[in-house]
Amino acid sequence: MCKMSDLSDFIKSKRISSGMTIREMAKRLGIAHGYWSNIENGLRPVPSDVLTKLATIFDLPEKEELHMYVLETKAKGYNVAPYDLLEYLTPHWGTLREDDHYR
Repeated sequence: MCKMSDLSDFIKSKRISSGMTIREMAKRLGIAHGYWSNIENGLRPVPSDVLTKLATIFDLPEKEELHMYVLETKAKGYNVAPYDLLEYLTPHWGTLREDDHYR
């Protein structure tokens, strides 16, 4: 099982590599800097709307964004498919008909 700290470490490293302080990041997210600090330290879960904003702020490539969501899902204790599954399935989605989904 993935720990909350795996997600926290991921987003903290992205913030540091972007050159932002905790206060700057919190301001861009519209949350209190203490709350953001707790998220980065794994003391609070990351709300889904914050994850969406982080993907935009960090300009994450699709694979990294998906990795971030996988970490979040695992932190909640859910089992997930490998994140490269999306890469495999994407070309096939266009060929599926609506009635194919439940066969």
